[in-house]
Amino acid sequence: GTAKTNLNSALISANHADINQRQEYGMMPFLNEVDPLINAKLLELNPAQQAASAITYLQSRLITKEVYVKLNIGFDPWQDMISIPYLEDQKLIGVKYSRLSNEGSKYLNAVGSKTIAYNSSSIQNQSYAIICEGEMDVLAILSNSDYTAVCGIAGASNNPDPLMFEAMSKIYIAADQDEVGEQASARWAEILGPDRCYRMTFDAKDINDWFVACKELEALTFSD
Repeated sequence: GTAKTNLNSALISANHADINQRQEYGMMPFLNEVDPLINAKLLELNPAQQAASAITYLQSRLITKEVYVKLNIGFDPWQDMISIPYLEDQKLIGVKYSRLSNEGSKYLNAVGSKTIAYNSSSIQNQSYAIICEGEMDVLAILSNSDYTAVCGIAGASNNPDPLMFEAMSKIYIAADQDEVGEQASARWAEILGPDRCYRMTFDAKDINDWFVACKELEALTFSD
């Protein structure tokens, strides 16, 4: 009745106030408050002008609409960040946020997020896999190549789960081309078995930068 309606309204108001307070002090939302599908629809349909900045950024990184729609990449207007959902058995277990501006930390997670390999479902029952450090690297490979079995290890400091790769004959490691990336590459190969691991090298810091550089070079080479 009326009492129940008022109680629900009070809970909703309190929840919104709590979210606003956390945002005011730079705290991230809890995972159970997040609906990445709404964020994804906002980005896909672009009904709000503020989503244009996220679309422009993804395009500048050569991430295609086909890929970011398929993986439910979204835009969170509350945070002014790109949202990257993590799924396990089709269940939402985490959301990482990528900041569009250069202020503060580049990446943040919803409170309560679980860390697993990003896009891990793509490597199930495959004979090969490409593993990267970050989500944007995964999106770039999916957008600019025919390879589909691509996952991210959520940073060079994390390690792959060998059980996910035990049936594979070839594993291509596309870690960043810096000292930290080299250390991660060597460590991942040791964990997964050096006889089947192949280090990918490219003339850029990471493979996303490499795709962008190749595109710029192609435009420069073939421009009138």
